[in-house]
Amino acid sequence: MRAPFRRFAVIVAVALAGMVVGRVSKSAEPGPAGPADIALRLAQEMAASASRRDVKSLEKLIPQTDRVAYVSNGHPITGRKYAETLGQYYASLKVLDFKWDRWEVFPIGDRAAVFTGWANVKTVDQKGESEAARALFTMVFADDGSGWKRVIAQKWQSEVPAVSAAHPAAPEDRVPPASGIAVHFNEGVTVTPSTFHLECPAGTPIAVTATPEPLSDDSSFLLRPARSLPAGADCKLKVVAAQVSDPRFGQTMAADYTFSFKVAGGS
Repeated sequence: MRAPFRRFAVIVAVALAGMVVGRVSKSAEPGPAGPADIALRLAQEMAASASRRDVKSLEKLIPQTDRVAYVSNGHPITGRKYAETLGQYYASLKVLDFKWDRWEVFPIGDRAAVFTGWANVKTVDQKGESEAARALFTMVFADDGSGWKRVIAQKWQSEVPAVSAAHPAAPEDRVPPASGIAVHFNEGVTVTPSTFHLECPAGTPIAVTATPEPLSDDSSFLLRPARSLPAGADCKLKVVAAQVSDPRFGQTMAADYTFSFKVAGGS
């Protein structure tokens, strides 16, 4: 994941957390609606405020405290730093599109509720570069006596899976017939027996066995061909996009990835 996008993850999370809280005070006072209904309404308002990049609205319901009020991808953010962090991020964007995919809400008594939502987040930065990601939020909304606020939130955001590198497990200018092939992804992924297709030479498939590399959290795999690669052959590995998925959200790669290399000639 690129650094700007990581930053986006942290901030959008903050945004989301605060956005929900943005307009809570008077318009969301408990009435006929129960706490779950109020939390859902606030979450929907949050999404709309996020898409407008409206820091002021989002800040209103964030507790102004030096204690942590939001955790985004493991990064803690205090209530007082919320608006500053969010504002800096929004300034780097031309477009932010935030939409809930699905959600679950349940009340805690009659003055609080927990909202968990799955969202699609798309951005266009000032350079015109686009990013798309999936995010998972868990937020607690509560009435503290002065109105409803988002008292705590946590977010995990993940970008679309992609191959970050692929190479034989040997110097590429002299790949031995018995060489394995290493494939690295930008995050931990789920693969299937149909993920990796090796042809060596073109038109001649060779089965491979994929094993996660130790300590890689399923972000790197070592492929072992079922038989030795033909000496001097030009080989091509294809990683099938539809067979690589993010275990948190189920999103797959955007496109197939191909990699070519040549096997060393016989002695």
